[in-house]
Amino acid sequence: MDGYNWGTIRPDTTWISPQELFGATLEELRGLRPGTPILVAEVGCAEAGGDKARWITDLVAYLDGQGDVTGFVWFDHDKETDWRLTSSRRAAAAMADALRARTRDAESGVPA
Repeated sequence: MDGYNWGTIRPDTTWISPQELFGATLEELRGLRPGTPILVAEVGCAEAGGDKARWITDLVAYLDGQGDVTGFVWFDHDKETDWRLTSSRRAAAAMADALRARTRDAESGVPA
């Protein structure tokens, strides 16, 4: 599965939370084959229309809370918009902090 928060870079798009972006699709996938691990094969977020750094933090926390989601791959390209984690210092720091927190929690045995 993949998903992109296009923000407001297009006239027909608005800012969307990770839960809004992935929730229905995750439920559909779970219905097709319960218990199967799920990988988010592409994900990205635009800067326009919201707070990309906060969105990244929310994404990592949301996916970490989904027991069957095994990982995600960030679409790190400057294409239709700058999807890269380095599109801003705040975005890059948010990803580093979110992953560091999840690693620390996992090492200390804190449940997701």
